[in-house]
Amino acid sequence: MKKLLTLLSFGLLTLIVSSCCNFQPQEGDIRVPLGPEDIALHRSQSAEVTLLASCGGRRSKSSAAGAIVEIHPETLSSRIVYQGSQGSPFFPQGLSVTGDKLFVINHATEDRSEVLELSRNRQGDFRLTDNLAFEALDRLSKGTPNDLAVLPNGDILLTSPHPLSSQCDRILRYRRSTGTWEDFDSSPKGRFPNGIWVHEDYVYVSFTMSKNVYRYQWSHQSPKKTEKPVFKNLKGADNFGAIAGEPKKVLLTSHRSLGAFLLSKRFPRLCAPVHIWELDLELEDSKEVLPAPKSQFRVNSGSVAVNAGNDLFIGQVYGPSVVRVPENGFATAR
Repeated sequence: MKKLLTLLSFGLLTLIVSSCCNFQPQEGDIRVPLGPEDIALHRSQSAEVTLLASCGGRRSKSSAAGAIVEIHPETLSSRIVYQGSQGSPFFPQGLSVTGDKLFVINHATEDRSEVLELSRNRQGDFRLTDNLAFEALDRLSKGTPNDLAVLPNGDILLTSPHPLSSQCDRILRYRRSTGTWEDFDSSPKGRFPNGIWVHEDYVYVSFTMSKNVYRYQWSHQSPKKTEKPVFKNLKGADNFGAIAGEPKKVLLTSHRSLGAFLLSKRFPRLCAPVHIWELDLELEDSKEVLPAPKSQFRVNSGSVAVNAGNDLFIGQVYGPSVVRVPENGFATAR
């Protein structure tokens, strides 16, 4: 046992040292408040495609308030467009854009989560228009609400993984018609439901510990659904991200080393390998676009990526920046 512990300690130390030595600050990084958790594409009032990033210190010891930050991919400029309502804690995580509305998970306190509905005003900022029954959400959710997506009928789906118990993993549904939360899948076949994405009549959920993506068929009338794994062997599958102009394809971020990803919280200069996959939802085909062949690109704590203006933008949940990877830095599958 002592020899095994020594080997494990040596391996961990080697990982930390080698990763730190390979750290390469990237040109074009966009400074944002600590911890960009999720990124969505949004068409602004001027018809320009921009990025909306949910940022906050929830994963750190920081007590600083979170914010929604808008990023312009052409100029790499950014500005805060929402910081929460006065007197209410705002620590955002998953978000989803539909039309002129933005839905975001807010971890208001350690034991209270809520889903906020935000609308854009004439100045281009967002304002709170609804709070979707967080009391019922907390009662149903046995884990930590992580990501959400909006169905074509306006209902909301939300993943709620539990770090220690698969029996507490949940996928929840908010019904617009009744204003209530209910179980969409109270016993998913995969472990640790993480990212969620909607495409036409199907819902895609990444399961981090099961290394796959399940596809569900949803219904307007009934909570019943059918499911099957459609993308497999994606170790550390995390969040989905949009590709501008490609509605039938989506990016998925994954981690080959979950240990390095988690350690990067304690060691900010630790760079964990991040892998970005392009998933063709029509053909059920996948292709790795980052790292490109022979590329040694590494990033600290990347958990989501989007493609806009031919560049990749990667959010780092333990860092104060969104990393930009220019088009020649990754492989395009199109």
